[in-house]
Amino acid sequence: MKINRTTLENALAIQNSWWKTKQVKKEKLGEFQREMLLKIYEKLDENNVVSIIGPRRTGKTVLLHQIIQKLLDDGINEKRIVYLPLDNPNVRGDNLLDELMDFITSMVYEPADDLTEPVYIFLDEAHKLETWSQQIKYWHDLGLKISFIISGSSALRILKGSGESLLGRIDHNILLPLSFREFLSVRYGLNVEAHELDIGKIKKNHYDLIPNQQKIKIALKDYLHRGGYPALVNTSIDKTFQILLEYKDLSIQRDIFEIEEIRNTKTLNELIYLLASLVGNRLSYNKLGSAILSRVNTVKRYLAMLEDIYLVKESLVYKKPYSAVRQERKVFFIDTGMVNALNMNYELKDMPALVENAVASMVYRKNLKSEINPLQHYWVETKEVDVVANIRGSVIPIEVKYRETPSDIGGLLRFMEKFNAENGIVVTKNLFKEDGDILYVPAWLFMLCV
Repeated sequence: MKINRTTLENALAIQNSWWKTKQVKKEKLGEFQREMLLKIYEKLDENNVVSIIGPRRTGKTVLLHQIIQKLLDDGINEKRIVYLPLDNPNVRGDNLLDELMDFITSMVYEPADDLTEPVYIFLDEAHKLETWSQQIKYWHDLGLKISFIISGSSALRILKGSGESLLGRIDHNILLPLSFREFLSVRYGLNVEAHELDIGKIKKNHYDLIPNQQKIKIALKDYLHRGGYPALVNTSIDKTFQILLEYKDLSIQRDIFEIEEIRNTKTLNELIYLLASLVGNRLSYNKLGSAILSRVNTVKRYLAMLEDIYLVKESLVYKKPYSAVRQERKVFFIDTGMVNALNMNYELKDMPALVENAVASMVYRKNLKSEINPLQHYWVETKEVDVVANIRGSVIPIEVKYRETPSDIGGLLRFMEKFNAENGIVVTKNLFKEDGDILYVPAWLFMLCV
């Protein structure tokens, strides 16, 4: 399908109001900035396509507009900044970028192969255009002064497309719901630097944060309850749960059913609710399939799709390479608010399971900084280790004991002996102490690692 030039120009005129005002409309900029903003901004002129991937409603479109505003603030000519959302089917033509570049060069009075200054092209929901990667590759490979910034809520479509056509030419950035540190800043006005999964830094932060620990404890309970979706930071729990379930339905409809052509809404929904009720439990595909009356291959396929839209993540048993042992998985949700919404957990019951989920999600976030699709692990022999973090080749077993007097860390000690781990971490309710190679860390402090 070829795009109509007049349709394209009309769409651009509506979406790029800064061509007239030299300012992005205030309502497009959101209430706060994500930490990722400066990181991405520094990549714009590195000769790579920049992609922003993540679940729906995490603020990708807001982030794009914040980047545009920063370009304007730094003196970039407004006509050299072009934004186009591709959820509009009328602009999804196979000749989109050809027409777009012709329009831009006419607007700046310079030919594409002789641009004096860079042009920045923002394509929102890029995966909606089936040929997006081929079109971008063509223009990118010409070596012109053009920077492409794309977004997408379907990881499968973005990663698959970029892998086929843009391998080595694209820089992926994952935008998830707010981390606990971001939530603490936005809702409670307390800014804390990440202390990483480093024993020394965790200990230092503990003493530095003693004056604020009561506030942070309250914030953690709030965060575990409502989660970190940006638009829901200040809403009531009733409203938060209602909207989270709407987010879930929207993601399934737009990013699974429409793209994968799956029509079995009932079974997929049953699986989601089942997973939420079993957070922290070891699971098997057979048991899940029996519970929702589906085949094992269907369960595997649906779980993979739920991972693709960043709703859940599977955790595998940590083992030595090439081991053929098949064991059960765990599944955690990226956002604990979604778990509570699915379970209608208004009273915040089963805090240990929520904390374990949050710890697993935090480690996953940490690994996303260095790998686009990291594996997640726990470990079990006769006893279990809830999360196994592998940070820059350093393996750290993490056991969640969310109680006043944590005990029974036999699984942690066995793991450290078997895999020669130098340190282990026990995530507690309030206890902070060092016992040989084991560090007991309150959940509120541990969650500030990322």
